[in-house]
Amino acid sequence: MAYPILDCIHIEAKDGKGTATGSNLEFFASHEFDCDVELSLCVSGKRLQRVLAASTGDSITLQQDGLKLTLDDGASKCTFDLLDPKDFPVMYDSDGDDFPIPSKAIKQVSPAVCTVDTPDNAALLGVLLDHEGYAVAFDRRRVHTAKIAPTGKDAIIPTSLANILAGLDGMMRCGDKFMVAHGEKWKISGKIIERKYGNWRSLHGFKPEQEIPIPPDLCDNIRRAMDCSSNQMTPGVLFQWGKIEVPDYSVECDLDTGFAFKIDPNYFQQAIKSAGEGATLGFTNALSMFVIKQGEFMAGLMPIRLN
Repeated sequence: MAYPILDCIHIEAKDGKGTATGSNLEFFASHEFDCDVELSLCVSGKRLQRVLAASTGDSITLQQDGLKLTLDDGASKCTFDLLDPKDFPVMYDSDGDDFPIPSKAIKQVSPAVCTVDTPDNAALLGVLLDHEGYAVAFDRRRVHTAKIAPTGKDAIIPTSLANILAGLDGMMRCGDKFMVAHGEKWKISGKIIERKYGNWRSLHGFKPEQEIPIPPDLCDNIRRAMDCSSNQMTPGVLFQWGKIEVPDYSVECDLDTGFAFKIDPNYFQQAIKSAGEGATLGFTNALSMFVIKQGEFMAGLMPIRLN
């Protein structure tokens, strides 16, 4: 069912300050601005954006008359039909103590968020902010974790909201149903996933027997091997004796574990990029989990069984 009010921006202005708010019911986003008129309205966000982008004036005057809004930039005027602001949903709020938005950690772990939407995976469709101080993403085949400030309680942030938080600098707090992030002039609130997260700790606690540095050009070599492969649908790349092997092609590399193993190239590259420079690869054998680590970040990847 479509809700026309959700296509609108809710604008409230009084005493020289205004707030513009948008929502899709999953989350809200608002921003404060200076305004010397009183307004209370809901206007089409897309149409308002197009008009403002096309404006050629130095400033814009807004005038509201009931459910009509007129914009005048000195060169042209535009009138909008409005919806009743009383119908706009109320922005979510949350209790709890504020802590810094772990934007870097969320960005590092996000590649491992589960993308298969099934009832069994409902809790994995987001980033877990663990009460003990970890950001976690887990899709049953790999896990990414990064250390963060303790949050006081577990909260699973849906992927769409986590992607936004990954680019923000501010504070946030999490309650039982909602989370709120805020900065000097902006605020975002949204629903959290009310489920119990998967057993990521057993993977996080895995201790490989050996550890070696990851060569800085490894991702480039993996991409080169995949680009030259005769089978672009190959389920993995084979590492053995200092070479990366794919169907009908091989690339020499400086990674040698002393045994052959096969691993998903996309997962491997994503983990290495999330870890950054100076990462190491931990391993035990070709059947156990491989661990990429750097600083407070860790990724665990399960290998592909050799034929």
